[in-house]
Amino acid sequence: MSTASMLPLFGRVWSLQVLTAPVQGQDQRTLLNVSTSTGSDDDKALRIVFDVHMTAGHGYLWEANIEIYNLDPSTMGLITQGAQVSLAIGYEANGEPSEIFNGFVFQPTFERRDVTDFVLTLHCFLGLLDIVNNAMSVTTGPVSNQWDIVQKMVQSAGIKIAHIDPASSFSQQKLPRGKTIFGSPNKLLAQIASQNNLLSFYTPSGLMIGKPGSSSSTPDLTFAPPLGPGQQPSSDEASITRSLIGSPQQTQDGIVFRVLGDPRIQIRLPLMQVKIDQAVIRQQTFTVGSFPKLSSILNQDGVYYIAGVNHLGDSRGNTWVTECIGITSVTSLFPLLGN
Repeated sequence: MSTASMLPLFGRVWSLQVLTAPVQGQDQRTLLNVSTSTGSDDDKALRIVFDVHMTAGHGYLWEANIEIYNLDPSTMGLITQGAQVSLAIGYEANGEPSEIFNGFVFQPTFERRDVTDFVLTLHCFLGLLDIVNNAMSVTTGPVSNQWDIVQKMVQSAGIKIAHIDPASSFSQQKLPRGKTIFGSPNKLLAQIASQNNLLSFYTPSGLMIGKPGSSSSTPDLTFAPPLGPGQQPSSDEASITRSLIGSPQQTQDGIVFRVLGDPRIQIRLPLMQVKIDQAVIRQQTFTVGSFPKLSSILNQDGVYYIAGVNHLGDSRGNTWVTECIGITSVTSLFPLLGN
């Protein structure tokens, strides 16, 4: 048995757990629980390929496609729509892997590849039952403001709350008379968030509605390219993670960059701020006749808000990366979200 690597960013670890669909009054049963730390050679040999996509924006559900190779047929038949899935990744030097997705199976599909491999793919979503395929109906009083309406909507639909900004972040205009509101919570909450320049999205911890920006300009994480041969890190680089892959690409609203798989990068409120240090950013190219607005696209300090995260990995392949969408200003989100 090989010993764990203490080198940072070496020795991948992961875990995948699948539970039965939650039913009120019943305990969930474990259908599948495999990881690189179970000590089982069979578990370590199991191959998984994952693609997890998270976006900071109302109306966008977080999703994951997880492929499991050559799983035992008896276990495969137990995983059905509604099963709860938890996926975590990390590195041996950091101990146990950290969760990057916790959602529910929308559709399991099965196929045979390359003659020898049988692949079960779990197509998963987060929040589908909670805020999309959910219905609510509330009656508000004539003095209710938008914060009051949000609280009543969430309570009526039974939606778990992770964070909702205080009433001061919402319009204080009160309804002139009582009103009955009904429909999909996802659509109605998105409308209220959009009207107040707030973001709304659903996370494993519950619903988040709030201001995307932060009063602090201190980055949460700092990334830089790996050191070249013979180079040594300076004494003030303790906070820098040298896992940047290639050169970041400039976009209309900021940059897109890739790092080695990193579960620390999250979508949250306020939006996480990441600094790109000591990197050359590839400039955006334009066609003849286009008139782009180039002012303030790139942050002079290299600090960007994380508006999108995509974790990609193959437990037995080369892919183990986290792709990020970084924006210079949070105001660039609202035109994209239809405000």
